[in-house]
Amino acid sequence: MNRSRFAAAATVLLLSALAQAGSHGKWINVHVRQASEQTTVDVRLPLDFIALALDAVDTPEFRHGKMRLDFKHHDRDGDVKSDGDGKARADQPDVNWVTLLKKMKDLPEGEYVKVDSPDAKISIKRAGGLFLIHVDEQKDEKTTVDVRLPVALLDAVSVDENQELDVKAFVAQLDKLETGDLVRVSGDDADVRIWVE
Repeated sequence: MNRSRFAAAATVLLLSALAQAGSHGKWINVHVRQASEQTTVDVRLPLDFIALALDAVDTPEFRHGKMRLDFKHHDRDGDVKSDGDGKARADQPDVNWVTLLKKMKDLPEGEYVKVDSPDAKISIKRAGGLFLIHVDEQKDEKTTVDVRLPVALLDAVSVDENQELDVKAFVAQLDKLETGDLVRVSGDDADVRIWVE
């Protein structure tokens, strides 16, 4: 009987949170279709609700909307460095991804990578406030990938001194974006679309 009451209370709270979160703001949408499995998955959630849900998660790896990053040092031979006690160091990254991503904001518009081969056509460029990645595989499944990363999202990439990524800040920045596609993958067997509306 207690389980029934708990389930009912949890359902009421979830619906209340969804109603409150969905009353304003934007939504993230994910659509996945896999023809061979005859499966379609659609997820549609208000960004406000995702921010609330992030606060509810409390694990060693994810707490208060922040995700612990597990950076490991490697020496020139690719071996993991240790502090002498045999344990891998995880205090600092080999590559400062946050600085690198934030510096990408300052890159001028233009095409940075272009590959034209019998196997694939690849383009990476910046245009109109977006980083655009386009991959068009020519062989096998003939998959097309389009990623539209708004430059404004780079402002939300924040890692603190504890090597924790602020996922909640990233979600808040998504809410400030114009609506539209972020990722689109089309293939012979599967399609994926992620967008904000």
